Amino acid sequence: MASLDKNEAWDLVALLARKPIRGKWVLRKKMDAKRNMEKYKAWLVEKGYFEVSRIDFGDIFSPISKFTSIRLVLYVVGSFDFEVT
Repeated sequence: MASLDKNEAWDLVALLARKPIRGKWVLRKKMDAKRNMEKYKAWLVEKGYFEVSRIDFGDIFSPISKFTSIRLVLYVVGSFDFEVT
């Protein structure tokens, strides 16, 4: 906790007037090939169906590109002597 506070990993804000989004723990046992218990895994999953657009979150956009697509674009740029900016 001291390290997270020192590195300013988050900002404390006042709680909204409405209820916070609830979460649920998902627990699972990780098994190996021989069905022996290897380790425990746990996730805290937020119930997203309680979120309200523009209040709980803004626009979400995460572009994804494959390495082959980037190579193709760089090939076209090099072939036609374009500039990449």
